[in-house]
Amino acid sequence: MSEDDLPYQIKITGTGELKTIGRYNFDNQLSSDSTMIAHPKVDPVTGVLFTLSYNAIHKPYLKCFKFSPNGTKSPHVKIQLNQPTMMHDFAITENYVIIPDQQLVFNISEMMAGGSPLIFDKKKVPRFGVLNKIAKNDEEIKWLEVPNSFCFHLWNSWEDRDTGEIIVVGSCMSPAESIFHECDEGMVNQKYLGRKTKYAYLAIAEPWPKVSGFAKVDLSNGEVKKYFYGDEMYGAFVHNERNLESELPIVNAVSLKVKAVIKLPSRVPCGFHGLGGAGLVLVQGGAKVD
Repeated sequence: MSEDDLPYQIKITGTGELKTIGRYNFDNQLSSDSTMIAHPKVDPVTGVLFTLSYNAIHKPYLKCFKFSPNGTKSPHVKIQLNQPTMMHDFAITENYVIIPDQQLVFNISEMMAGGSPLIFDKKKVPRFGVLNKIAKNDEEIKWLEVPNSFCFHLWNSWEDRDTGEIIVVGSCMSPAESIFHECDEGMVNQKYLGRKTKYAYLAIAEPWPKVSGFAKVDLSNGEVKKYFYGDEMYGAFVHNERNLESELPIVNAVSLKVKAVIKLPSRVPCGFHGLGGAGLVLVQGGAKVD
């Protein structure tokens, strides 16, 4: 997926190869100029897919919509923003969509002058919007200001029934301008997305922009366990800079021990990231890794 386009559909062939089918418009429910952000969310209980779409030029700058388990699209919820803002990720809870309105904004005049289309607006106060999943419009959205924060990826969010609070977990970059020279990718077990989780997993982006391993974080006590790929080996899709070979290690989430290794015929670019699946079938060996 890309921020400025429709999602792309791929399939796994009978020989285990990936084949690109093309741009996917959900059976013509999305127009050719529609976009979806890079990290849509599927509620693991209802099977509903939630997503955002932003526009850098025209109002409304942000829209929220969803797809039922059978692929039927809901009407857009137009969310009023004062300026076009890049939103790479967001979060969901059992009942809400959590929208990060942060300081990475579009400046088309700067781009036309030869600069970057994205700038860091120091005067803007970051905030999170809380929108009911069944909302028809943005009239009931609640905005909460969170000064001096910037979360490019949100790992998870859930509702604390004891306190009535909504917990949002993500990588808060400090200073926020560091988004231009470092990145983070974090996630939780997708079976528990939007519900309270104990563990999160995130990339160790060292040395930037390479990823030398990943960390398992216990959200209940802050304990961190790290797994490193080895000397001169980088990425979740691992690339060995010494022999130029690439592979995908399958690591047990509990023990952090390698269960299997899949050899890759070509290199996967730095920064490529996405979601984890419930299981992976190794076509050649016929084994299933859980």
